Amino acid sequence: MEEVQITATLQRILNKLEELGHMFEKNYRNPLSELWLDTQEACDALKVSKRTLQAYREQRSLPFSRIGGKIYYRYTDIEAHFLKNYSRPLTKQH
Repeated sequence: MEEVQITATLQRILNKLEELGHMFEKNYRNPLSELWLDTQEACDALKVSKRTLQAYREQRSLPFSRIGGKIYYRYTDIEAHFLKNYSRPLTKQH
């Protein structure tokens, strides 16, 4: 009798986890739910001035979106900018 209750409880937990998993996929696969940063937030993330950020836009090295007079940057594009400019340290050759 106790084993049946444990099995039923585990099944309810598994069902709830599956439901939460579907909710997570639905919410985080939506491109509109991605984090967008304004100019000041992008400057803070990159540790650069607004003029440097403007140069990145002019060079087309950092994608952006303009809505009205305000400019936004996707966090994933800022991360990609870091990775694109990443240099590995030189190793000593013996």
